[in-house]
Amino acid sequence: SILQACAVYFNDRAYDGIGVDFTVDVLSGTDVVYTKSFTDNQAHDVFLDGFTVNEPTAVRVTVTKWSVPYRRARLLEIIPGIYETWEGDTLYSVDVYQQVGFDCLSLPNGTCDISVYNEKMRFDPFNKAGLFKSIDERIGIPVWYGVELEDGSTEYLPLGVFYPLAGGWATRNNGIIMQFQLQDIIGLLKDKAYIAPGTLPTTLDGWAASIVSQLGVNFASMYVVDEAISSVELTCTESDLADATCGDMILWICMAAGGVPSADPETGYLKIAKLGKDMGVGFDLDNMSEYPTLERNEDLADVVLSLIHI
Repeated sequence: SILQACAVYFNDRAYDGIGVDFTVDVLSGTDVVYTKSFTDNQAHDVFLDGFTVNEPTAVRVTVTKWSVPYRRARLLEIIPGIYETWEGDTLYSVDVYQQVGFDCLSLPNGTCDISVYNEKMRFDPFNKAGLFKSIDERIGIPVWYGVELEDGSTEYLPLGVFYPLAGGWATRNNGIIMQFQLQDIIGLLKDKAYIAPGTLPTTLDGWAASIVSQLGVNFASMYVVDEAISSVELTCTESDLADATCGDMILWICMAAGGVPSADPETGYLKIAKLGKDMGVGFDLDNMSEYPTLERNEDLADVVLSLIHI
């Protein structure tokens, strides 16, 4: 219902060309509420912000000059809203914590704190022309780390998709830096009350679908279950679910079916994998001096990767 930013993308193939002179209009109904013109443009993509249009109905691009003669104007995409890639010139720091509990006695979730430079106060909550109204709760932010290889190239590895929850932001350094405090899909579900559907599921796959749907229609299909255990039968009565949270449900169905929950780093989906040695490094009895025992680890154990840009 509110538009505060949009992006226009041209093709990056030189022979297709880009718009040199063009105008972008944002309409509400049939009225042009915001307009911006570009001349002598040389970028394949342009980003517009600093405006607020209530009840937007269309974004119109009118091209008056194209970079390649005898070519039709061709736009790759028009994106309403914020769609940006934050790299070294924008990021101040990125802190990602990811945990998995194989015993299913606790439900650890991944978190991501992203600090970005905010000198222009684009994300200032007191700036009426800023972008704060466009930051929706549960909007997905994919996070990647770039690893430099021996040949000098960079390989980007997915760390997950993280979401702001209940605001999930903080300002510091007199507003020069904005910090977004994000959680993965398990963090969104962990403390949310589970509302039982009219007809209870009967399989692990059905329960997983029921749990993620508690977050709304946009999350209804955001789960993946290992095929080897997806059809395991799991039944109960509605009274068994009294006062249960979605976090409780994830633990219960995983313990019952022999699965391990996590947030898939590629897609951000709730992932339930079959517990087994194929999940990582495997040890069999020939490698052990005595039979293993299973107990809960109360000690703190984590690996912390911090990216600091100065």
